[in-house]
Amino acid sequence: MRIKIKLAVIMLLTLIIPLTVVSIIGSGRIKDYADDISKKNYGNVVDSQSRCIGAYFENCISGIKSVSADESVKALLTGSGSSEDALDFIISFKNGELAIDTVLVCDLDKNILASTDKAYDGRSASELNIDFIGSGEGVSDMYYFGAGISKRVVYVISRYVYSDENEPVGTVDFIYNSGYFQKIITSSDKDENVVCAVADHSGNIFRTSIAVMNHYSKLEVPEDVAAQISDIFSNGIKAPVTIEYKMGNKRNTIICSPISGSDWMSICFIDSQGIISNASRYNSPVTSAVFISLIAAIAAIIVFIIRFTKPVDMMMNVVRQQRGGNTQARFECDGNDEFTHITHELNKLLDKMVESEYRYKAIVEMTNNIIFEVNLIKDNVFVSSSFNKKFSFRPKSDKLEDSFLCKARVHKDDKDRFDADIEKLLSTDMNHLQGEYRIKDIYGDFSWTMIRAAKFYDRNQTPSKIIGVIVDIDRDKKSMINLEQRANYDALTHLYNRPHFIKTLDEEIKATPAEGSLGALMFIDLDNFKYFNDTFGHSCGDEVLKFVADTLKEVSYDKGFAGRLGGDEFVVCIRNLKLYGDAGEYANEIISTLAKGYDSDISHQVHQVHCSIGISFIHINGENAEDLIKSADNAMYDVKKHGKGNFAYAKSE
Repeated sequence: MRIKIKLAVIMLLTLIIPLTVVSIIGSGRIKDYADDISKKNYGNVVDSQSRCIGAYFENCISGIKSVSADESVKALLTGSGSSEDALDFIISFKNGELAIDTVLVCDLDKNILASTDKAYDGRSASELNIDFIGSGEGVSDMYYFGAGISKRVVYVISRYVYSDENEPVGTVDFIYNSGYFQKIITSSDKDENVVCAVADHSGNIFRTSIAVMNHYSKLEVPEDVAAQISDIFSNGIKAPVTIEYKMGNKRNTIICSPISGSDWMSICFIDSQGIISNASRYNSPVTSAVFISLIAAIAAIIVFIIRFTKPVDMMMNVVRQQRGGNTQARFECDGNDEFTHITHELNKLLDKMVESEYRYKAIVEMTNNIIFEVNLIKDNVFVSSSFNKKFSFRPKSDKLEDSFLCKARVHKDDKDRFDADIEKLLSTDMNHLQGEYRIKDIYGDFSWTMIRAAKFYDRNQTPSKIIGVIVDIDRDKKSMINLEQRANYDALTHLYNRPHFIKTLDEEIKATPAEGSLGALMFIDLDNFKYFNDTFGHSCGDEVLKFVADTLKEVSYDKGFAGRLGGDEFVVCIRNLKLYGDAGEYANEIISTLAKGYDSDISHQVHQVHCSIGISFIHINGENAEDLIKSADNAMYDVKKHGKGNFAYAKSE
């Protein structure tokens, strides 16, 4: 297939390149021209929009000046007139301005003295949640006004009212709705790729006919563009500004133009990529000509290639049959040309491969060990049939993710190590694996197995296969563990015996720094242990010793280790203490747990066990195991002398 593609590419390139150059140059010029024209046109639109809104603001400011200068309004604010007189004039003015939502007259404390909306009379302007009302500072930012379905976007124009002595006595505040902006902006939105808006000094942006206000910080733009927009809103602009940027593969343009008489600006968001895409429609005649020429050329080339590459198709057919499992498939070609000689040599090679495959399968089936092979290219796993005679696991498929390497039932103590080793072998440069793990066998028990594996690479140094063997080492491993248990553990309690505890404690002392770490040794002696042997027999005494050992194992789990020195004497090493008193807390835990007792299977009674504990500290009461045990032993005897059933710390020399 690659030969066909190469031939097709070579032949098509002689036709495609000239046609493509013509098409690219033509479409590129059309797109650039469309992009330039759109920026110029919408720059003019934004400028025109700014002038319209600026003129509107000037008209609004002129109107509020006339209202603030009215004598009836002054009289209301100076206390010499009535709200009815002022409202008569205000209402007559408001009726001529359809965009005015509400007119308020406020005193200097921002209390509403008169309003075209009777609901606001006598209230404080702060209750309207527009802090600009009563400021007298001209054009405000945009606000959301009202609630529920009546919620709308408004802005305020506020102006002081001065007395005859030229002293401010209050303000007139016009609350304008967004109807005028909607009309102006909507008239500018004639292209689906363009969104027009207005923005105030605080960065609130009012978009087209949907009448939604958002802050500029919510614009989805790159960080550098966001910083540039932030600077524009912070410092304002005196002339139109154009910002061009990319979001992914999409080109965009933002045009900003100042609005006179305020800190506001007009904004136009242009989807340049969309405009360019629309412009591509004008390139369709060129594209159509190129397309027709290519179809004719491809048809001629296909006929030629089919005839020329027929022998290659025959070879590929044999390869597919081989992959499908037909190992007897061979090349058949008559003639005396070079291709015939090649197929004969390939047939000989296939014969050798089949012979090698049969030999490999015979070796795998005859060995007692379990052979497995992971094909990293095909993502499947082959396991010799002896696997089913040993293990209970059965995969759902031959996929790697369903194989025993990923889903075998491994003992919980070996599971993390097994998963980590397999992960390294599959995904890193680790080329060899040898590990021992417990895997559930066909009888439901966990058997010790050794897994050895090696990774193989293809000629491109890409991992292609992993071949390994699973060896049954259960008998030898358990025998070794049993010998280790006999050598290092007490036969009755399964705690460390005296020699192994002393050896482990010496290693702990060497590994524990003299400063920055605190370790303690507890010497535990059972009180009145003879009572259990004499009253209930030695089997009950052994039961008591096992109960004590289980308690010490639980207390020292993940914190240290425990041992039996002999008779009813036990020792526990606790590491990484924060305070000296923490050792006493552990001692109290041991004393209280043993005192609760246990239900005896021999006497059928609850036996409470009492003990005395001496505590010594590593590097403080000794620099070796014997000295620490001796110090703790002496502290324990001090407890025995003073009533038993308690603990004491060893004395520092």
